Amino acid sequence: MRKTMIDRTGFGNLILGSFCAVIAATGAGVAQQQYGTATSQDSAAQQQSQVAQEQAVRKAYSDNVSKTYNYRFGKDKPSLPGRAAAEGDGFLEPGAFPNAKYCAHCHQEAYSQWRQALHSNAFRTPFYRTSVNILINTKGIEFARHCDSCHNPVAVLGGGLTQDSQVDHVFDQDGLTCMTCHSIQSV
Repeated sequence: MRKTMIDRTGFGNLILGSFCAVIAATGAGVAQQQYGTATSQDSAAQQQSQVAQEQAVRKAYSDNVSKTYNYRFGKDKPSLPGRAAAEGDGFLEPGAFPNAKYCAHCHQEAYSQWRQALHSNAFRTPFYRTSVNILINTKGIEFARHCDSCHNPVAVLGGGLTQDSQVDHVFDQDGLTCMTCHSIQSV
């Protein structure tokens, strides 16, 4: 499941994700060796099939969002005036990002520290919400992409910052989650 979310979000080289994926893959490999449940060829074929499915899901989601998305700053730069970006083309399903509670299953102490930190409230503080609402009401929601590229990147990468967005904003409650920081590949 972890690998699926990483593939769907386009973050293939995550430090945290890779570490978790290695542990999961190692455990799966031991079970396969012990019980002979699958050959490495079968496993590779299954993995390729799963990656193809995930890419198809991402493309379908992205195509759907693109139909009504306001590309005010250029079709090739959907997060402008912010700079949020992901590997691959198009938008990412917000559900493909694991929320912080998912990570807490294995990382309880880190989750507890995060919940008490400013990152977990990056999108919810009254000052921030008031400032962004003023920007949205005076300039338009697409200008909030500048702020939300850092404060709520899942909304930006998911295509949620456009007029009449149909994107589920359940992720707004978490601010900057584990995946925000642990998926950065370059700055």
